[in-house]
Order: sequence, then C-alpha cells, then structure tokens
Amino acid sequence: MKIAICGGTGLIGKALTQKLLTLNHEVILFSRGKKTPKEFINSTNVKLVTTSVPKTNELKGLDVLINLAGESVVGSRWSEEVKNKLRTSRVDYTNELLKNLSQCKNKPELYLQASAIGYYGFEPDGSKQFTEDSPNGSDFLAKLCYDWEKEAEFANTIVSRLAIIRIGVVISSEGGAIEKMLPPFKAFVGGPIGSGEQFMSWIHIDDLTNAIVTIINNKDWNGVFNLTSPNPLSNSEFSKVLAKVLNRPSFVRTPEFAIELLFGEGAQVITKGQNVFPKRLKENTFSFQFETLEIALNDILN
Repeated sequence: MKIAICGGTGLIGKALTQKLLTLNHEVILFSRGKKTPKEFINSTNVKLVTTSVPKTNELKGLDVLINLAGESVVGSRWSEEVKNKLRTSRVDYTNELLKNLSQCKNKPELYLQASAIGYYGFEPDGSKQFTEDSPNGSDFLAKLCYDWEKEAEFANTIVSRLAIIRIGVVISSEGGAIEKMLPPFKAFVGGPIGSGEQFMSWIHIDDLTNAIVTIINNKDWNGVFNLTSPNPLSNSEFSKVLAKVLNRPSFVRTPEFAIELLFGEGAQVITKGQNVFPKRLKENTFSFQFETLEIALNDILN
C-alpha cells in the first residue's frame, strides 16, 4: 500500500515507518524538515516531502493517510502564545489538510488521526478509569483534543473509514518520556513526582505501531481507539518499576510546586494524569507484546 504520514519524522512517525517498511509498504513522510531521517536514507520505499501542510496534488493516489502532526505539549509553560501554537498545529492543521484531501480525485480508503488521552481531562489519582466511551474533560488539553477530533470528523465525508487514536505515554528507547525520566534515576535522585498518585497510562512503541498496522489492515475497524497498555500505573508505581529495572533507588520525591514553578499550567501533564483502559483493542482481541511496564522497560533499557 501507499501510506503517507504527516509528522512522519517524529518519534512515532519514524517507528511506524520502520514497521511499515518491514511489511513492504511504500511510505511518504510529510514534514517541515528538509532531510530524510538517517534510518531511511538508503530506502527506495521512503519519500520525504518537505511541506507545512500537504497540498492536494501531494495527496493523490494514497491508500492510507495518517496525521501525527502536532507540537509537543510537554516541557513548556502554556502561555497564550504556546497555547495558540498547540491549537494551530493540531486543529488548524487538520482543517487545512482535510480541505486539501477533499479535492483529490483518488482519495485514500482510511484517514487515521492522532489524538491523546488528555481528551479525558486530568485526574489527581486513578480512582476513575476512562474508556473510549467516557466523555471529554473540561481543562485546556481536553478541550484541545476534543476540537482536534471534531475537526477530524470531516474525514467521514471524504474517505470510507476514519480512525482516531488516543495515545498514552509512549515507552521508547529513541526518546519521549523515558528519556526525560532517566537522568535523575541514573544519578540516584529519582522518585515520584508530586503526590505520586497521578496515573500514567503508557504504551510500548512496538505495541503502538502494531496497533496502528492492525487498524489499517482490518477494514471494519473505525472510530476511536485508546492506544495504551491495559495495565496503567500510578506515578509512584511507575517510578518503583523504573528504579528496579535500572537497579537504582526511588525515594527522592519532586514536589509538585517545583514543577508548577517551571511549567505553570503545563505542569498538569506531569503532576496529574489519566487512568485509561484500551477497551476496544481488548474487545477486538488485539495482542499486546508488552502488557506490563517491567517487561516494556526491560526491553528498551536492557
């Protein structure tokens, strides 16, 4: 198949491209970057298209279009300028992308849109579990995800099938959350953040890419899917498992106010969380390779 990925040079995009190449698919990477990632320089089945938003003539003849584009929500203060960038890179980008796609003569069968588990809103602990049937939250990130998904629904008038994936914390050896968590643990000063009761709904990068491929291959799979492990953990439990795998202690607690001083409103991504369950994947008997965090961390760290 001919599969295009918007935001294809990011963490998930590169891992997904590697997976698709093993299955002999042709992959087009839409990115603002001008250099093909080094992993794909010698591949004849990967093409990089440098663009802000793909134009109609660049979207012709696709079997699948995947939209992973979006500025990172982690690691910055959510000033009004940052909030506008987060919205523009998601809602406005999707709007323009689908308008361009609607003008294609040969449209893809599937449009697959990224979203995030932030859709459900922040919770101070894991007392409430969210599935795909749960309503959206009311904080900034929840409203952003809601608007992002509503914009993607226009695809229902364009393509045969729309799938929306709400992605959790991605466990990968190539970057993401673990890369940011490792330094203090390796320096023997790692531990829970804030109360430690906030839940981290995570997924190994291989399970993430396998789930996307499974959605692509099953023509009757559409709608919303939570892409998270069926075994989320509190931040305290997560820290203990990470410390165990690294053979390090996990007792130095980072106070919540310190994170809030650094990131303001954006600190909620770290100090709060969501207890999310992948109900639809489990109902459709999707097989996770890495159901427990210890197995996942051992895979990427050892």
